[in-house]
Amino acid sequence: MISNSIIYIFTLSVITTVFAYLKLNNKVPNYLPIWVIIFLFSFMLSKFGLFNIDNNMQNLLIILRKNLAPAMIFLYFLQFDFHTLFKSNGIGCACYLGAKRYWFLLTLSFFISILSQVIAIFLNFFNAEILSLFIALVFGVLLSFTKLKELNGAKDIATTMFYGIVALIGSSF
Repeated sequence: MISNSIIYIFTLSVITTVFAYLKLNNKVPNYLPIWVIIFLFSFMLSKFGLFNIDNNMQNLLIILRKNLAPAMIFLYFLQFDFHTLFKSNGIGCACYLGAKRYWFLLTLSFFISILSQVIAIFLNFFNAEILSLFIALVFGVLLSFTKLKELNGAKDIATTMFYGIVALIGSSF
């Protein structure tokens, strides 16, 4: 039974990495989305008693979800293309990231996440967590009109964050 927070996060990271790798190499059925597989697997591990989620780990889950979700939404919308709303063309592929680009995008996304949460707290006219997601979305769309849009890789990092959030949610039941 896992009760250490670091080992818990590491285990969820390994789960998401393994399934994402298997999906990338076509080792998982195409008809089943990878996030469903990650959710079900982490859910089953939780139900089999692998995770001992006490109050400290529950607080960690809340902190991770609150910080990852706005960062993920910002990155997804950073490369948003309004032309795709009117055409059937897809958004371009973000292939290989360099270390500098990876860390820049990651740092920027967490900065936007923190900024969105702070703004949401000050506005205080709606649920702060939902409002911070909306603010991060607005930042993503606005910054998609800048040169930041040309930094490929934001969608890849956001997808990794999404898989992590799915694993967190699945394991917390």
